[in-house]
Amino acid sequence: MENIEAIYIINVENQLIFSYEYLNERTDNFDYSNITRFFSVIKTFALKIGEKEAKIIELGNSKIFKTLDDDYNIEVILKCNKNLKEKKASINLTKILNLFINSFIGYFNSSIQTKKERIEFFIKEISFMLSQKGKVNYFLENIKIFT
Repeated sequence: MENIEAIYIINVENQLIFSYEYLNERTDNFDYSNITRFFSVIKTFALKIGEKEAKIIELGNSKIFKTLDDDYNIEVILKCNKNLKEKKASINLTKILNLFINSFIGYFNSSIQTKKERIEFFIKEISFMLSQKGKVNYFLENIKIFT
């Protein structure tokens, strides 16, 4: 999956579950809570102007694509090179969302140890899909189903 600079998976409470950032020359000290606050503000803005959600945002030399799974209340966000086409980004979003959900079906409310095993499986699979090295962070306590 070329042109993907970052992947963020967020739960319904706007808590970061998983992040992947491609390692390049830039060494940003990125605060992960910023991405969740940013999308919370964008979601509020979209609702106030009559939209359900903002799915594509252009920022500088990047495009940000977002999808939401209504059943599990999981959002997947891709930060991509500006050249990535919407159709290809949509395909990648669906693949990543499906991989995450399939990795955790039946395990969302499991023990921390079980979640750790499932997230390690997910990281292995996503690394294989991306075929590039990146920085991964995850937050096991944020992997749960909200009712």
